[in-house]
Amino acid sequence: YIVSVGRTLDVSKSGVKVETHRKLAAGTKVDMDIAIEDKIVTARGKVVQTEELETGLFGTGISFTSISDEDREALV
Repeated sequence: YIVSVGRTLDVSKSGVKVETHRKLAAGTKVDMDIAIEDKIVTARGKVVQTEELETGLFGTGISFTSISDEDREALV
């Protein structure tokens, strides 16, 4: 598993897109703590796609593989 810091670009009940400083290969497993208003959502996921952004950073799409029902409900 990879632990890193990234800015959340988009989030849904099934996954998240984050801006990262390094390219992560498809299939890479990641642990995440996502700040949603005043709540921290904890999840595990795997990278499904990565695209290089104009800024030189990477837009990384991650599909959740493990997230509690309570945390999933916080992702509205």
